[in-house]
Amino acid sequence: MLVAPTEGEDLVADYASLGLTLGRHPLALLREHLQRQRMHTAAELKTLPHGRLARVTGLVTGRQRPGTASASPSFTLEDETGMVNVIVWRDLADRQRKELLRSSLMSVYGTLEREGEVVHLIAGRLRDQTATAGESGRTLAGLSLAARAPRRGAPRAAWGSTGMRVDAGRPTRVINTACRYKEA
Repeated sequence: MLVAPTEGEDLVADYASLGLTLGRHPLALLREHLQRQRMHTAAELKTLPHGRLARVTGLVTGRQRPGTASASPSFTLEDETGMVNVIVWRDLADRQRKELLRSSLMSVYGTLEREGEVVHLIAGRLRDQTATAGESGRTLAGLSLAARAPRRGAPRAAWGSTGMRVDAGRPTRVINTACRYKEA
C-alpha cells in the first residue's frame, strides 16, 4: 500500500510538473517556524512606520540589476500574504553576492522605507534560507522554482506578460510544458 504524500511533497510535485500549485503557498508551511524567528509577513510590513527595522522571509520571484554600474540591484520576495520589494545597496551586494544571486528562499534584515503607499525594504543583511526549509521538517528544499529563481548553471528564464518565456534574453514560445515521468 502506498503512503499518501505529505502536503509539502504534493507542493514540490506541483511545482516540478506545473510551475505552480493550487494548494497553500509554500511559505504558509513554514510560517510557524518563521514566527519563532520573529519574521514579518509582507502584509505586516505595510503597517509598519517609515524607518522601522524589519525582517522578512520569502521566495525570490525576481531579481533586477539596472544597466548602469552605479545603480543598485533589487529583488522581490513573495510570501503567502503578498510581495516585498527589496533594495540592496552596492556595498552589500558586493559582500553578499552569493546570497543575492543564488537564494530561492531568502531572509532580509533591513530598514523599512515608505513613501505614501509605496514600501521598500532597504537590505542590511541577506540570509539564504533555501536549505533551512528542509531543516524545518518540510520537503520545501526540493521545491522547483525554475520560473522564479535561476539555479546555478541553468539558463536564466522568466515569463513575460505575453505568455512568452525569455531564455538568456531571447523570447521563446512555450509549446508543451507538461512533465513526463519515467515509470520504475
